[in-house]
Amino acid sequence: MENQRTRSDTLLSHPAAAKRCGIARSTWYRWWARGATPKPVIHRGRIVRFAASDIDAFAQKLKGGVSPPEAEPALPAWCTLLPYCLDLKSGNTWIALNRRYKPVGFSTGGRVSYEDYPLGFEVSSKTLKALGHKEGATRVYLYDDESVPLAGTPDFLAYAKKIELLIST
Repeated sequence: MENQRTRSDTLLSHPAAAKRCGIARSTWYRWWARGATPKPVIHRGRIVRFAASDIDAFAQKLKGGVSPPEAEPALPAWCTLLPYCLDLKSGNTWIALNRRYKPVGFSTGGRVSYEDYPLGFEVSSKTLKALGHKEGATRVYLYDDESVPLAGTPDFLAYAKKIELLIST
């Protein structure tokens, strides 16, 4: 998963990589989620940066008319087994979704209808506020691309505290 880079290679964030490729951020994130972009490098214990040389090679392919594959490759097990966000189902009922925006544990590539499964749990407003929920928002993220909860990192400890909050509700 870790790419080697030269000392002279610049590291780029997601938005900078998208800009350098001349594509919209939303397109970049969609391709990145599918594993179609260059692999990120480990930077300060987080998978959040890309080697500029890899991005330049990727941009050349795009200019040559080569598009990333649309198929969604398998994600690591933790991506489907750990909650990525909470999605409001109705009223005060929330569903824990994984990195593919499917209910935790689901790894199917197709659409999942929440109504077909007895999913959902209530979360107190106090807990939602502690998780960073903004009034009126229908989704609460437990981590983001810059705080991937890899074991042993400070991001993992912060994520574990959020999960503990949910369990104790």
